[in-house]
Amino acid sequence: MSDAWNALKAHAWVLGLLAFFVLFLIYVIFYLIGGATWTTATPNNCIADNNCYCENAPSSLSTGLVNQPANTWSGLAPVLLGLVILGILSYARSHNANPMTQPSFYSWLYAALVVFLGPGSMAFHGSLTAIGGWLDQFSMSLFVTFVLLYDIFRFTKWDTLPNGKTYFTIAYAIVNVALGVPLLIGNYTDMGMFGTLAFGIPAGIAILMQLIIGAVTVFSSGSVWGVRRGQFTPGSLEWLWLIGAFLSFMIGFVIWLISDTGGTWCNPNSALQGHMFWHVLAMGFTPFFLFFFLRSERRT
Repeated sequence: MSDAWNALKAHAWVLGLLAFFVLFLIYVIFYLIGGATWTTATPNNCIADNNCYCENAPSSLSTGLVNQPANTWSGLAPVLLGLVILGILSYARSHNANPMTQPSFYSWLYAALVVFLGPGSMAFHGSLTAIGGWLDQFSMSLFVTFVLLYDIFRFTKWDTLPNGKTYFTIAYAIVNVALGVPLLIGNYTDMGMFGTLAFGIPAGIAILMQLIIGAVTVFSSGSVWGVRRGQFTPGSLEWLWLIGAFLSFMIGFVIWLISDTGGTWCNPNSALQGHMFWHVLAMGFTPFFLFFFLRSERRT
């Protein structure tokens, strides 16, 4: 058993792929249990608000397996890129102290959370139910809070404590329980602002922290609180990764806004939906590029 488990760990992308298929199988089972229809479930608030990210814009839940095909299947982007990260980690042989340069608790969790962004999004756009909306928002919350706490633990060096992983796990669980509950409430009530705040506030803090860290390191020879990141010099690949992450997020966000329900680029019946670019760029390539930037960290 231990040999088989070690073999799987040596090819972590296989575990990620299996996890995705298990999640998708659960999705299909829930669909079948519901009598081959989503209409028995609580619909997402976006239906009543007529603001379901443009595609099909149904007035009620569909009887099909997938309500919004384009927006659903584009959720495979973070799954595939997360599996690439797992593949990179599977063959990493770095002796660097940076957890992201080798198979570790933090790097595996990061990759797994990127993969989970896909099923979370697919559950929402596929079902357009309240629980699907919660899974979508909660998957993003899980990723954003990981980045935020990971930065805090790296800069305080708490990750080097004997029980650092335990402290991280406890803090991570507490934060996401505190966020997950209002997210759930927001999806099952008219108080959707709870969900927006529960995701938006930590996301804003995480992005702001990355920008502050980036700005400070530029003017301090790449070192902040004992962690060194690549200096901003011509051809500095480390900073190109961060710029790529920021641009992919902003481009995906802008396209989403323009193509949202009622927007200039909104065509409900088109096979090419603007929200697809949010999934591919912001939920796929942003975490992918950020992974390589985090790998550039060095202790000073």
